[in-house]
Amino acid sequence: MVPQLDTSFYISQIFWLIVCLLVLGVAFKKLFIPRMNKLVQQRADYIKSLEKNIKDLEKQVDELSNKLEKVQNKKIIETNKIIERAQYQCDVLLDQTNRELQTENEIAIKQSRKEADTIIRNLNKTLNEQIENVAQELFTKMFPQKKDEIEK
Repeated sequence: MVPQLDTSFYISQIFWLIVCLLVLGVAFKKLFIPRMNKLVQQRADYIKSLEKNIKDLEKQVDELSNKLEKVQNKKIIETNKIIERAQYQCDVLLDQTNRELQTENEIAIKQSRKEADTIIRNLNKTLNEQIENVAQELFTKMFPQKKDEIEK
């Protein structure tokens, strides 16, 4: 007969089956499942701490972004003020230079006019003298006898 089908061994096999299942059940309940729960809880805590760190880092990034934006706006305003001051100073310098050049030009124009007036007066004198000389020569050539009478 086949030993697996022998009914006299069924009770002992059922007993050891129940004992093995109880030992394995107790071992799983007391040893394996708590350790797995502990590992799962540690992983969950680690994930939560990482999520918390991520949120903290996001807050820090937002704060830094806001600070950076404020600093950039402040620097833009300062830069615009510097540019405005430089433009104003350039305008003042240009106006001053223009006034100086205009004054120099006016002085040069006055001097040129004086020189031109002097040259014109001198030309007028020399022209008048030449006209008188030519007139006298014409007069003497036209009326030679009158010249002697005029000289006497």
